[in-house]
Amino acid sequence: MRFILSSLVCALALSACGGPSQTPEQRAQSAANKAATAQAVKNAKTASVNGKAFRVAERRDKGYALVELQGSAAPYTALEVERAAASATGCGATFEPGILAFVGGDVRKADLGALRKKVSGNFNGWRVNLKC
Repeated sequence: MRFILSSLVCALALSACGGPSQTPEQRAQSAANKAATAQAVKNAKTASVNGKAFRVAERRDKGYALVELQGSAAPYTALEVERAAASATGCGATFEPGILAFVGGDVRKADLGALRKKVSGNFNGWRVNLKC
């Protein structure tokens, strides 16, 4: 029994080490990407759609914007997020559902405000692909 328990503890300790570490170049690229996103958020524009204010942080170098509702917990949809991105950037905008595509139902009609409440950690906004 002790052997099994010891083996289990060792296996868990080794699995906690995670996967392969990043190379210095990958760490530098990741840091540069985070810095560029932070700068985009700092320089974001505000767009009003249906009386709601949205922050639009454009990453034209990557072909997308990050859009987040500002100031209230009002329900909002992907269509409103797209309209805010298009208004602020002058580009065609398409909501990128990402993992939400697997949730089921029509993501374009879902209340993103309710979904946003379930996101923890750093959230810079909903991704909207731009076509300029």
